[in-house]
Amino acid sequence: MKAWTRWQDWVTLGAGVVAAFVAYSSLSSAAGASALMILGAAMIVAALISLAMPDLVVMEYVKVAVGLLMIVSPWVFGFATVSGAATTAWTLGIISLAAALWAAPLSVVAHQHTHHHTPSGA
Repeated sequence: MKAWTRWQDWVTLGAGVVAAFVAYSSLSSAAGASALMILGAAMIVAALISLAMPDLVVMEYVKVAVGLLMIVSPWVFGFATVSGAATTAWTLGIISLAAALWAAPLSVVAHQHTHHHTPSGA
């Protein structure tokens, strides 16, 4: 798979940008803003690495973890009652998680093709 072509990584990148933008814009919860900013930045970095190196399977695990953290962040950081921030975190977390899970098998295939070795005795 060629770099910068997997749409699932672009979706994750977009989710990260939205999370970071929302955190800077109009959240009334400092905890919600901080969580969305940090997790949004993590999504952006993970997506950019995955876009540049589509055969790096470990990044799919990172994106799954960040998506899960985004989903649970309203409860962990205490902003579940702030409906705008919580809904944003849940929605973007689910989108990012789904995109990462969809991309994981593609990353494994890309890894296998990139690192395919033929036995020396064959």
